[in-house]
Amino acid sequence: MPARDIDQQATTPSGAVVAPAAPAPRRRAGRYEIRGEIARGGMATVYLATRDGRDVALKELTPDPDGDATLAERFELEAQVAAGLRHPNVVSVLERFRSGGRSYIAMEYVAGGSLRAYGGRLSLEQAAGALADVLSALDHVERHGIVHRDVKPENLLVTADGRVKLADFGVAKACGGVAPARLTADGRTVGTPSYMAPEQAMGRPVGPATDLYSVGVVAYELLVGELPFKNTDWSVLIQHIHQPVPAPRVLRPDLDPALERWLLRMLEKEPEARPASARAALDELERCMTALCGPDWRRAARLTPAAAPPVVAPPAAQPPVAPPRRLRALQRRRGDCMSCACRRRKAG
Repeated sequence: MPARDIDQQATTPSGAVVAPAAPAPRRRAGRYEIRGEIARGGMATVYLATRDGRDVALKELTPDPDGDATLAERFELEAQVAAGLRHPNVVSVLERFRSGGRSYIAMEYVAGGSLRAYGGRLSLEQAAGALADVLSALDHVERHGIVHRDVKPENLLVTADGRVKLADFGVAKACGGVAPARLTADGRTVGTPSYMAPEQAMGRPVGPATDLYSVGVVAYELLVGELPFKNTDWSVLIQHIHQPVPAPRVLRPDLDPALERWLLRMLEKEPEARPASARAALDELERCMTALCGPDWRRAARLTPAAAPPVVAPPAAQPPVAPPRRLRALQRRRGDCMSCACRRRKAG
């Protein structure tokens, strides 16, 4: 079965980006033997590879046909950012290297599949446990001055022992001066529309609260059973910016009121109204679950991987894309548009 075009599915929340490894001729990249293709996108291809008997996910940068160096620099930035993170809930980067004129990132291979495959079959404790793992990862990421900018089920991978790990820092923004400003500049709409915070959709400055909103969308899916906003094209950004979040308990009457309040705080339109940090959001979730299920709720929180999980790797990130005409017009009205023409008008 051919690998799926993960870039096409990045904006389709109902589509799976998980693909079984496709047969490929055995070849080597550096010290790694490539066993098969896991996923393919516009920026990179991810392979299952081995080194010294250990499985790894090997991400290969696709050369840009126009010779644009930005993708290569962003790929290098992803490796730098992820290599500096060491946490049980973050996918580890082992090394970056070049071989045969190509750039590679060798990553920890997570065999349990993405969280997308588990939707609709998790208990309350398991859903909360997955969210707690993500918030724990974001607490660590936040302390390193990084905003992930693309938290979604496809970038949340499940380990063999049922933990969730955050993956794919391809569009991360380094807020502490680590990254070149032109690679992390605000004013560009970067991410997956169905999971974007309003400020991210508008091209405004982003911060840790931006990732919390995305976690809120994932939480809504897990706890309510559907996305808060269901448009499958760029118009979903308008919904995130302007439309109120559908009341969770209207769709899921048995949802605990305290969990509903937590969920709605995560999905506040204004970043300042969301929890102050990933740690604060995690602590609030812990209090809700302890009151609801008792202090030992985490004993039932580990996910159960499928008997034969698909081969999964972090999806390749798309380069930033221009928002549609309607959104660009809205940005101009609110003074947020950062196109060259608008910048010239503002400067004049």
